[in-house]
Amino acid sequence: MNEDFERFINFIQAVVERPGMFFVNNVEDFSLVILGYRAACSNHSQSYEAVNDFFNNFKGFINKHYGMSEDLDWARLIRFHCVNDFTTLEFLKRKLNEFIAGMV
Repeated sequence: MNEDFERFINFIQAVVERPGMFFVNNVEDFSLVILGYRAACSNHSQSYEAVNDFFNNFKGFINKHYGMSEDLDWARLIRFHCVNDFTTLEFLKRKLNEFIAGMV
């Protein structure tokens, strides 16, 4: 894992651990933070590609969890299956940690 990617992983873990510090109230807010991070990385193609690959693989991980045959957006799937904002963040935190642990 390169230093930029490790910094990215630490950042997203910080966001899901303390979402209030980042004004994140639900999974949609988290996806907007990631969109901003991707935009910030767009000038550094290696970092951008690593972040893009991470979330493409995470999308597949969430689709597989829900048994979806289509390639659906991970944030929308989580929203659809959770009852409120709090549970979207709790589920996201659990699944991100599982996904990251599986990468190592």
